[in-house]
Amino acid sequence: MTPLERAREASFTRLGRLSDQVLTRVTPLRPTDAGPQMFFWPSRVTGAIRIVRRAQSVLLVTDGMSDPWSPELHPDPPPFTFGIELALEVPNRALDRTSDEAIAQSWPADVLWALTEWVVAEHFDVKGRLQRLDCITLGAPPVRGLEPLVSKNGFVGVLAGLPWGVPDLGRQALLAPLGDDDGVWLAPVKLLTADEYDWAVAVPDNSRTLALAKAFLRRGDAHWSWAKRPSVLGSLDPE
Repeated sequence: MTPLERAREASFTRLGRLSDQVLTRVTPLRPTDAGPQMFFWPSRVTGAIRIVRRAQSVLLVTDGMSDPWSPELHPDPPPFTFGIELALEVPNRALDRTSDEAIAQSWPADVLWALTEWVVAEHFDVKGRLQRLDCITLGAPPVRGLEPLVSKNGFVGVLAGLPWGVPDLGRQALLAPLGDDDGVWLAPVKLLTADEYDWAVAVPDNSRTLALAKAFLRRGDAHWSWAKRPSVLGSLDPE
């Protein structure tokens, strides 16, 4: 285990009760118009997701996005490391079952897989965007069970950048050191309703994304995700 892996593991245990089960993908395949394409996480053939149980919720966190690029897997890596691990937290009441086996087959795991596979394959610099904009929207390929949340562009929207445990935008949680002042961020993503995502991406700037983030903080559910929550747009006068 590398020092970075040990630091992430230690942080996971501070977040709650860390399961010893690690969620992985069977094959690193990504569907494209030209057919299935092989892709790899920065230093592994397949990525990993960890399960952390908290008092009222289950937290899923990626484990490996922040690794440095392996030259054996990526002969032409991008000029940055991701420097983040993405997280999705779901209240226990929104899950039918909370066993490791049930979580592995649940929509929260599927959303995190779909989102991270796109981010890794496209070399999308989530951390760089968050440093400039505080919050951003991302589109995850649709997953089974969340059909009502599919937006007009065919994706399930998520909001990244809501703060962890603090009320202020622009303050990101440090998950592990990375040899620089910023370190590895813990970046929660929040599942959006279809109308929230369509409204946010309908303008070229980031103003509506920030408005959504502030509304979630005011309402009190912050970064938590569940499949059947009410839209926040009613409190925003979405034009």
